[in-house]
Amino acid sequence: MTYHLPLIVGVILLHCSVDIAVGSHWRANQEALSNEARLYSTRLPLQVDFFGGQEHFLRWGVPAQCRVANASHLNTRISCKKAGLHEVKLQYLEGGEEKEDSRVLIMKKSPLCYDWYVSALEGNQTARQPSISVRVWIVDPLRMDVDEGKHSANTPSEFSASLSAVFAGKGQMPHLTELNPDPRSSQWEWSDGVFLSQQGFWEFSIDASESNTRTVFVTGKPSIAARGCFIRDTKELIPWPYVDERRELLKGGGKVTLRGQPHISLVVTDPCEPNTAALIMR
Repeated sequence: MTYHLPLIVGVILLHCSVDIAVGSHWRANQEALSNEARLYSTRLPLQVDFFGGQEHFLRWGVPAQCRVANASHLNTRISCKKAGLHEVKLQYLEGGEEKEDSRVLIMKKSPLCYDWYVSALEGNQTARQPSISVRVWIVDPLRMDVDEGKHSANTPSEFSASLSAVFAGKGQMPHLTELNPDPRSSQWEWSDGVFLSQQGFWEFSIDASESNTRTVFVTGKPSIAARGCFIRDTKELIPWPYVDERRELLKGGGKVTLRGQPHISLVVTDPCEPNTAALIMR
């Protein structure tokens, strides 16, 4: 008996691994609410994806309060307009038999409909130290344009500019706080934000002497709403918008143009020749 027991256990474990690989190999996700795991919004479609292979997939099943875009596609979207507990079912084939896996998802009707959007550009280059122009506006995840969706926009879409103007008219003002600042680095100094009504965004200026990316937390006045919705506090990265000539030089392979900043002297050393350096002045 002691010689057969390990063999029996091994068969049981192998059977379980098949169940996990096929029946449970799917996910439900809302990218706009990724910071609220397992709590989904009724405003946004729910993306469901099956990773077990087309040969195993049959269909998705949803309750009467929800609608599935295409029940026979491995990857589709599910919309539930009513808050509550909703059971999403996956029907699949395993070993020639039809099986089912289900999960209960919590859908909530959240009043936090909008997000802050942050864009960083080169600022005033005539000052004694470089500055960064930070633009902040409000976006609706359901109404973002292509560039806002890719997080590559430097100006708001027409809808986002209009939405930001509505909030600005109600007295809304974003507040930026640097998260987890490096004690070895100097703190960025922020100017007071100004809302530019023609462009539809708030603009801040940062005096920054160090070329590194910072993480900021954007908050606003929590009591101000528009169109029945509030703005969600948002964490954003502010990259260094200037070209760092020292890093470009280290990449090698071809030529690099060295550009200086006004009133700032920059010494660039050759990593291969410690005794060779270039002084850049402007």
